[in-house]
Amino acid sequence: MSAGLAIYPLHGPTAEELLRSADLALYDAKASGRNCLRPFRPELRAELQRQVSMLAVGREALSAEWIRPFYQPKVDLITGKVVGFEALLRWDHPTRGVQTPDTLAAAFDDRDLGCQISAFMQRQVISDMRHWLQSGVAFGHVALNASGVDLRRPGFADELLGRLAAAGVPAAMVEIEIVESVFLGRDLDIVEEAFAILSRAGISLSLDDFGTGYASLSHLQRFPVSVLKIDRSFVTPLLADCSDAPIVNAVIGLATGFRMKTVAEGIETAEQALLLRRAGCDIGQGFFFSPARPAADIPELTRRRFFTVPIRCSGA
Repeated sequence: MSAGLAIYPLHGPTAEELLRSADLALYDAKASGRNCLRPFRPELRAELQRQVSMLAVGREALSAEWIRPFYQPKVDLITGKVVGFEALLRWDHPTRGVQTPDTLAAAFDDRDLGCQISAFMQRQVISDMRHWLQSGVAFGHVALNASGVDLRRPGFADELLGRLAAAGVPAAMVEIEIVESVFLGRDLDIVEEAFAILSRAGISLSLDDFGTGYASLSHLQRFPVSVLKIDRSFVTPLLADCSDAPIVNAVIGLATGFRMKTVAEGIETAEQALLLRRAGCDIGQGFFFSPARPAADIPELTRRRFFTVPIRCSGA
């Protein structure tokens, strides 16, 4: 159970305003992980207005078709070659230019709008993949992000597979990235069924931001996860003096034990890349290699080798 608390007259001088404050506190309790009581805070009104604004912008960006995928390369830490890409949402405002998805955050949590944006992104990414295949571009695979809203909607997996089949894109060239919060809440049976359908079709499942959320070892055993992504918050502390990183080593060791691959995101320096390679991490992703780029840049990126000699740590 989750509950929101509002106190008269501090949080509302009338019954209507008091109930509105209690509702805002209830939403805050649900957003905090449920099973808790949250009192009303005045800043919740400002947060509600911000969310309403995001929803309006999200609807406009979708209807005007400003949303488009950018692609960040995933690089083999041994060979330096691109082995795949992550599709990241961007939206191109006619006057403000290319915007990042955090400006639309509330839209992704809305059941209807979030699913519409996800489907729009899927169609664009699959269209890009079909074009690359027809042009002979060796892009490896593309990772798509799927939210809890997506995965709790019956039919999500079948619709994705239908779009891939219609475009002639092999399912094995797609990876689905999820965050640990999808393991919480209701409809976990629907989520599990979606995972099973995708896995049987050859789509791999990647657990994003591992170690920062709610996943447990039992989830790694129960669900067909094949890739663990090391969150940037664990990569950033890897310093140029090549100091040990126990958490990173632990995640890599865990993945090895479960026969999974590891991807480190947020790599910004050669030193970080070297430390991760020495620790046994398979794939790197971050600004050290490339920021997310538009689809037109992908053929050139696939031909690059990001290091042709062993990368060295300064002072080593």
